[in-house]
Amino acid sequence: MRYIIPEPVQYVKDESEVVIINMDNGLFYTLDKVGTEIWDFILVGKTIEVIIESISKEYKVNKGVVESDVFDLIKKLLKYGLVKEI
Repeated sequence: MRYIIPEPVQYVKDESEVVIINMDNGLFYTLDKVGTEIWDFILVGKTIEVIIESISKEYKVNKGVVESDVFDLIKKLLKYGLVKEI
C-alpha cells in the first residue's frame, strides 16, 4: 500500500516534528520524531511494508509492534483527510 498527500493538505516541519493541516476542513495533526520519519517515507512514495521494515530496523523494535503503530497512525491520518490511499 502507498499513500499520497492530498492537495488541500499543507505541512510545516522542523527537526523533531511535523504539523499537518487539512486546509479544507481545518483539522490538523502533530507528529513526533518517529511519526515525522513515517511522514517523510510517505512523501517519497515508500510502501507501508518498506516503512515498517525501515522503522523496525532503525529502532530495533519487533516488526509486529511497528506494524501496529504504523497502521494506527495511517488510520488517524486517513480519518483527518491528511493522506489518501493510492
